Amino acid sequence: MSAPLGVVLVGTDTAGRAWADRIASRRDLTAVRTVDTAIDAAAFTGAEAAIVAGPVATRAAAATAALEAGLAVLVEPPLAFTTAEARAVFETAGRRGRPVAIARPDRHAAWHRALTGLVRAGRIGPITHVSVVDGRVHDGPGVDRQARFAQLAGAGAHHLDALCALVGGEPASVMARLTAAPWSGFAHGSTSEVIVAMADGLRVHYHGSLTATHAESTVWVDGMAGVLWTDRRRIWWRPRRVPRFLPLPLLLWRPSDGVSEVLDAFVAAATAGGGGETAPGDHLRAVALLEAAIASDAGGRVVPVASAGPAGGAHAPAARGASS
Repeated sequence: MSAPLGVVLVGTDTAGRAWADRIASRRDLTAVRTVDTAIDAAAFTGAEAAIVAGPVATRAAAATAALEAGLAVLVEPPLAFTTAEARAVFETAGRRGRPVAIARPDRHAAWHRALTGLVRAGRIGPITHVSVVDGRVHDGPGVDRQARFAQLAGAGAHHLDALCALVGGEPASVMARLTAAPWSGFAHGSTSEVIVAMADGLRVHYHGSLTATHAESTVWVDGMAGVLWTDRRRIWWRPRRVPRFLPLPLLLWRPSDGVSEVLDAFVAAATAGGGGETAPGDHLRAVALLEAAIASDAGGRVVPVASAGPAGGAHAPAARGASS
């Protein structure tokens, strides 16, 4: 067995601590050090790879510094608040010839693979509507209640990316409302209400909250031939004109939250010595969707996703009523 890959972990927030636990659980990874933020090569000495978490506003700079130091990089999404920042990271990866990957565990999770397989197999026919509700109870220590766009830039970024992969389309425009209840203690954005219009006319409705009364996560996919529904543990199917849902067995789907698959692929890329990702369009679209949602909230209007970035003028990530 080869020596474990030495990793510098950037970020001591909730996401960073979760990655630290994952590193400690694997034989092919070893933690060299953990730092709050890292923007120079000194932080990366003695390592072959870096996992970047921490505040979203610092991730692009930390990833760039790690790439400049010759490390392979895995970044907690979102990579940045703007497509300009994200694009610069991928350009650095290409110039330095080192791989940069964005962690997308939801795409590899058992529920997502199973649901996507059923949709692709035509179990419910052409999709007509998608609705998602994700409620979390974040009232413990370690939660940054001053973070901008706390829900959307955290769990929301994962969910919207996975939903676009599920429906297999291009996001065309977005309408978003990001709020925080006065009693929640969050400065802004503990709740996200987002409607994504896909290029083919499909609408995806998303509601995510960090201050729910109880934890829940559901995905509802309507099609012309039926409905699929999941709570991320089991999947139910209701054929058209059938009055009740039928549970689908999960025996053929290996349970997984997707993180192990993400790390497997990253270790393989880091040890293979491959070059940087030269076609990061899918990752840039995810950042463009986030950027457009933030602009929509700030302006109270529908924002085309294609305009989120240098081509249409970068939207400053400022929120209504949020402190800078």
